[in-house]
Amino acid sequence: TGSHCGASSCAQRPARLLATLLLHGARFDVCDNDGAMPLHTAATADSGWCVTTLLHWARKRGTLDALLAATTHQKRTALACAGAAGAEEAARLLVEAGADLSAVDSEGRTAGMLARGNGFVPLANLLIMGVRRGAGYVAPRLASHWVLR
Repeated sequence: TGSHCGASSCAQRPARLLATLLLHGARFDVCDNDGAMPLHTAATADSGWCVTTLLHWARKRGTLDALLAATTHQKRTALACAGAAGAEEAARLLVEAGADLSAVDSEGRTAGMLARGNGFVPLANLLIMGVRRGAGYVAPRLASHWVLR
């Protein structure tokens, strides 16, 4: 939600448009009024191609870790936004990129807790299992259990 660069592209436009915007200087690190960056918006919308494009762009610039750790005003990472929205593809991509499964929001909830609280039990179970076993051990196994749309 908001007018940060790329948000409407994440929800409605082809990946080529987003890539073109980024190539011409659009910033993917600008927040909207809720503190959400384009990655948070893409994760909430479960836009796999947009999440992939933004992660690739950040990796190329050496800012991937910072982007994955960035939080909204509610202290939610993009993975927490994906969990709260039940966005399985986005969550998978974020976990594979190294998102912190144990990060908590301003109310002390992880992405798995947010998923469970919103009724997305299969996603919640995978995210919570990942926290218990450690991201390095579980992340490769999570991808094989996800059912993509």
